[in-house]
Amino acid sequence: MVRKPKFKLIAKGEDITEKLSKNLINISYEDKEKAESDEISLSVFGLYSKPLFGDSLELWLGFEKLYKCGSFSVNVV
Repeated sequence: MVRKPKFKLIAKGEDITEKLSKNLINISYEDKEKAESDEISLSVFGLYSKPLFGDSLELWLGFEKLYKCGSFSVNVV
């Protein structure tokens, strides 16, 4: 049985997972060394309102169980 990865994304306190899941092209999470900030990157097909600089995002990744990757501030749109 092939496991399918799952995710959950919260933007400014709103769960937007369902809105993005059908058109999500790519999502990545980079867990950096101690002194550096972790990073996430999203690519979505279609027209969506873009987050603003400084907006808050929270990301969870996993398979059966989701694990919180962290809270992030948008710095590139």
